[in-house]
Amino acid sequence: MTKIVTILIFVFCVQVVSFHVSADYVIVSRTVNVKTLPESEAAVIFKAKKGDHFALHLADKKNRYYAIHIPDSNDVGWVYDSRVKIVAGALPASDGPHSTAVDCAEHLQYGIPFQSNQILCHEGYALGYDFKEKIPDWVSYAITKESVSSANVDRGSFHVDRSLPKAYRTSNTDYGHSGYDRGHLAPSASIDYSRAANDDTFLYSNMTPQLKGFNRDMMGDSGVWGRIERLERTWVSERESLLVVAGTYVTAESGSIGRDVKIPDQFFKIIFDPRKLEAIGFLMPQDENTGDSWPEYVVAIDDIEKLTGWNFLSSIDEDIQQTFESKKAIVGNWAHDLESNPTDWCANLGSLVWGQMPLAELTHKCIPKGWETFFAQTAVEQQLQKISSTLEKELSKPDTSLSPSLGNVFRALYEVSPNDAKALIMGQDPAPQPGLATGLSFSLPPGTPTSAVASVQRVYLEAQNEKFCNDLDDADASRWAEADVLLLNMALTIPCDGKGVCYSGIAKHVPLWSEFTQLLMAYIDTLEQPMSFILWGSKARAYDDTIKNPVHKAFEGGHPSPKANGNAFFCKGYFTCANNWLSNHNAEPVDWSLTADSCKSPTPCVYTWDSHNRTSECQSSCQPVTCN
Repeated sequence: MTKIVTILIFVFCVQVVSFHVSADYVIVSRTVNVKTLPESEAAVIFKAKKGDHFALHLADKKNRYYAIHIPDSNDVGWVYDSRVKIVAGALPASDGPHSTAVDCAEHLQYGIPFQSNQILCHEGYALGYDFKEKIPDWVSYAITKESVSSANVDRGSFHVDRSLPKAYRTSNTDYGHSGYDRGHLAPSASIDYSRAANDDTFLYSNMTPQLKGFNRDMMGDSGVWGRIERLERTWVSERESLLVVAGTYVTAESGSIGRDVKIPDQFFKIIFDPRKLEAIGFLMPQDENTGDSWPEYVVAIDDIEKLTGWNFLSSIDEDIQQTFESKKAIVGNWAHDLESNPTDWCANLGSLVWGQMPLAELTHKCIPKGWETFFAQTAVEQQLQKISSTLEKELSKPDTSLSPSLGNVFRALYEVSPNDAKALIMGQDPAPQPGLATGLSFSLPPGTPTSAVASVQRVYLEAQNEKFCNDLDDADASRWAEADVLLLNMALTIPCDGKGVCYSGIAKHVPLWSEFTQLLMAYIDTLEQPMSFILWGSKARAYDDTIKNPVHKAFEGGHPSPKANGNAFFCKGYFTCANNWLSNHNAEPVDWSLTADSCKSPTPCVYTWDSHNRTSECQSSCQPVTCN
């Protein structure tokens, strides 16, 4: 009897102690993975952040793991002891733990596609990772009209995901020299509303080996995967919000790169509109198919489920699921959004920013009027593709931007049709100062004083030397473009830092654009109408050899930079001589005045530049040359 009482008392005490401990809670002191089992290789349920708190489930640790209650469920998770602190007492009354699981709810609100080895939750997407294949099984992310129209952040840089067990991580060691791109499954350009969200898309856990022609643009057309990524951003601007699930499909016969990283044979994507209860599914082989063929890959979501054995959008009632999963989506219900989009691009070129689409794709959709024959040349297509790909690579680097804006790269050609062109001015680079490159050489945004860019002011002063009126307080030279003057640069882009400062990028893109510009000058020289070419600086003067047409004439001089010899630039009669050539060949001359106001012509001068006060001073008077 005594033994029985003792046992009962012991059990009672254990129960009391257990009850007391279960009322304690843990606070996360460092980011920690909440796992399914108290084992280092166990699957991760979610990632808890510093400051999250959870009710303690058991007093005793197991393999240095504490058991905790997972909020809003009856499940138990395990956390490593060195990353949490035990606090005595009941869980504080609050909004509950702000764990990654809660953050992830937005992206998994319609169900988890598949219970992968590890589920990773990020600000911008959720992901299921396959340890054996070393690639994501799936990603799920919610996007809205507001999130995709937010200011684009600079592209992030690729980095190893250290939340994965070390044996299953991938890195550039696997992808380098493999012949495959590091293809985002959750697209960077759709998740760039914050620096942190975009950085997470560059984790290697989000990468899959993709053929260059599958995701990149090729010869003016994007690969089909890249095209559908851009479609989702177009569609959400029309439909307000979308849930996107994308995934990979591999077989035992699938190839691999690096340290056994599987190459998917097929990719799928499901785009769900919760407001309209509409969805469209895509299933496509990994090959170098073009984006224009995207409608060919539309399938019923049921077909993707049969292939994978997974259940998508599982939290929605099955009867409702069947209304949009059992049949292929009607492409016309979605395609109309795409059809209007290129028109919007072309009508709003000035508002387009880098990252919205590659330069080659934009130019393919919005060829400058009259320049179709030029851009249709195979050599031009190849050069444009090379330039576009290089620029996309540069944008993927941290703290990197480009100038001018995407839609203004070919502004000179959009402004002047080839058959209307009377004259051409060739500069070297877009303005390196933040926000001042306009896509027209020696032209700044309206209202910008010429003193902002010394070489621009010196061009204006040279026009004054020839008695053409302009306003030194307004460096907008777009009126020359309106008068059919092609305002070109040898390089149509300049690399800049994350704040748009481009001084260190001066002349760096000249080699990149060299062959394209040579082709452009050769094409312009085939035009039948009389033209005058103004070439400043030794690099621009090299294009003189391209000009062979007997009704075309080049007028040359030194560079307008204040660092160059002013005597080699000023008082050379460029504008007057250009007009004389046109008049002598029965063509209408150019009005080189940039203001309708009358002006008092100063005595022609060779000017020096005072960099401290940002002013020009007359060094000596001069006489403009007599035109040949």
